[in-house]
Order: sequence, then C-alpha cells, then structure tokens
Amino acid sequence: VIVVTGPTAKAKADLVPFTYDRASSSGSIPVISLSDKMAARLFASAGIDFKKTQESLDSEKMVPSFTLSGPQMELAIDIRHETSRGKNVLALLKVPGSKRTLVIGAHGDHLGQGTHHDSRADDQQSSTTQIHHGADDNASGVTGVLELAHYFATLAEERKLKQNILFAVWSGEEIGNLGSTHFTKTRINPHGVEKISAYLNMDMIGRMEKEVFVQGTGSSSDWQKMIEQVSMQNPLAVKTQSDPYLPTDASAFYLAQIPVLSFFTGAHEDYHKPSDTAEKINYPGMVSIISYVGQVATEILRNDVAPKYLQVKGRGQSEGRKFRIFLGTVPDYSQEKQVGVLLSGVIPGGPAQLAGLQKGDVIVEFASYRIENIYDYVYSLEASRPDENTTIVVLRNGQKKTFPITPRAKE
Repeated sequence: VIVVTGPTAKAKADLVPFTYDRASSSGSIPVISLSDKMAARLFASAGIDFKKTQESLDSEKMVPSFTLSGPQMELAIDIRHETSRGKNVLALLKVPGSKRTLVIGAHGDHLGQGTHHDSRADDQQSSTTQIHHGADDNASGVTGVLELAHYFATLAEERKLKQNILFAVWSGEEIGNLGSTHFTKTRINPHGVEKISAYLNMDMIGRMEKEVFVQGTGSSSDWQKMIEQVSMQNPLAVKTQSDPYLPTDASAFYLAQIPVLSFFTGAHEDYHKPSDTAEKINYPGMVSIISYVGQVATEILRNDVAPKYLQVKGRGQSEGRKFRIFLGTVPDYSQEKQVGVLLSGVIPGGPAQLAGLQKGDVIVEFASYRIENIYDYVYSLEASRPDENTTIVVLRNGQKKTFPITPRAKE
C-alpha cells in the first residue's frame, strides 16, 4: 500500500506520518508513504497529470484506473518495534486484620499531543501540535481517586472499616486498558489470592448535566440494593446501566470475576480534542459524584464480605459499536508480537462461547479471512453479516482448532 498526500491536500507534511494505534503485532502487507515529487514522476511515466487527477477526485468525479508500468522501485522496509514503560500508581490503605480489599481507580493517561489515532482534533485544532488536555478524560477521575484516598485515610479509624482500600491510577487505558489488565493478570490469580472484593471506577466524571451514569450494575446482585440505599442519603440523580463489558478499566476487573461499578457523566463534543479543558468542568457536579462514590465504597467497607459476582450474558456490544454483528469476543490489547488476536475472555451466551471459544484462544481466521492482527479482525467483522453460518479458526495451546459459528445482529 502506497500512501501519498498529494498537492491539493490540506495536510502540511509531504509524507504521511504513521502512528501507533493499539496493535503491537505486524501485518504481512508493506505500507509506505511516498513524497508528492516521487508520485508525480510515477504518474508522468504513464502520461498522467498527478495534480489534475487529484483535483478530479476532490470534485468527486469518477477517475478510471490506470497502470503505472514504466518505472520500478525497490524497497527495503525495516519494522522497528518500539517499547515504552507505563506506570500504574497504587496506594494501599491497610486495615489491621482485614482479608479483603476494595479497589478504587481511574486511568491517568490521555493522548498527549494527539499522535494517538483516537484524536478527534479538527483542522482548526492541529492534532500533532496542540496538547490534548484531558480535563474530563481523565483528570476528573484521577481527582476522584485522590480525594477519596484523602477522605478514607483521614477517617479510617473513625469509620471502623473492615476492608483494605487500594487506590489506583492506571496507565495505558487509551490503548486498551493495559495498566489495569497487567494488574489483574499479575496480582489476581484464578484462586483469588488477592481477595479483591469489588472495583469502583471513575472515567470522565467532570461534565455532569442532569445525571451520572452508574455502569456495570449487572456484575453483582448486590449493586441495585446498595445504590438504592445510597440514593436515599444522596440527592444525586443517577441512571443505572447493567452491562459490565465497558470500554474502560472496569472490564479488566470484571473479566477477572470481580464485581464492578463505573461512574461516567457522558460523552461530549470536546471528547479526545485539545478543547477538553479545565474551565469546562462542572466542579460542583464532580464533588457530588465523588461524594456518592465514597458512600458506595463505605457501604462495601462496612462488611468483610464481597458483593456477589454475577456472570452477565452478552448484549451485543463487546467488539465495537460500529459493527453490524456481535460475536462476544473480548480482545486482549496487551498482547505483544502475537500473530492473530488473543482473547482475554468471551462473553457468556455470546456466539463465541456457544461455538466453544475460550479465554486464551488466538483467532487466526474468521469467515475465510486470515487474521494477523486486530485490524484484520475488525475488517472481517465489518464484512460479515448476522445469522450467516461461518467458521472461526483459533490456536489453542499451539494447536489449530476450527469451530462453526453464527454471528448475531447487534442490539
């Protein structure tokens, strides 16, 4: 694939920059960025005017395909895997004699100067020169963690807590919940040695208008009653959402079989733009939300038992909201140098689980499409139709296994 900016493009750079966007594995298709000068020479060899061709495309005129048969190019493509270190920031408030721990967390990363592919900066907000401040996403959530840490540290003895509290600021949420996933993989084993009772998450709590969304209530049979009790003491308007398969750090804990709640005030026009700035934060609203989270935490901490974990069947949202189909797979974005798509879990009742897929499987083929990375998988999902029988091929313990599968329509 050869990418060219073209002389009529608004882009200032002659060469299109390539940026990292989640996948740490590579594909088998070489991609290069070519200068306008070199592209013009290639077009001229076929007797075609490069600029006029682009102008025709810009005006939405049909341009017939043509062959550039004259020149030949020899390319040497060197792919360098760059690694960096993210840091989770953790603080444990110990309660003598306690055997369980409540985790209260938020992600502390954002988009920097917008080189991340999820930047929504427009032409007036150059995505590579302006800081993406992330006041709501997620300085607001980090503020909540710090305030609650101060509150409970000051009142720990007075409140007579019966559980430890781990306060966490996660790294790498914007590129696939990397920090929280690392924690759940390394600190929580299948036997529950860490004894984590529940996880409370705050992600974008700074733009409250009328209400705050309390997400993941379906992850425990105890949440609804607890929320009702807190709401009797706190006038904050809340709207509950049961689905625990969320695009935030709460998912990493839920997949580790820990009940979760995530607090969120909703999307807005400044999401992932440089314009997500501090003066737009609803500070009184944030105070109300943080107080509410503190009251929920207090209800949990009064007992030395954990909220009961519930396994929620899929509702058709895990792979992404733009697809027409639902398989019920949860990709592991923390995988490294893995050909295929590693699964961190499958949603109960979803087509993937019914077909026989398991956590730890690596998808290498779906609906006759070869899957080398997450982008191949995304394409195969976009190209597939609901209720059409097909097959999915996975690697399990190094062995290829083929399963018949029937995608469902998204709800």
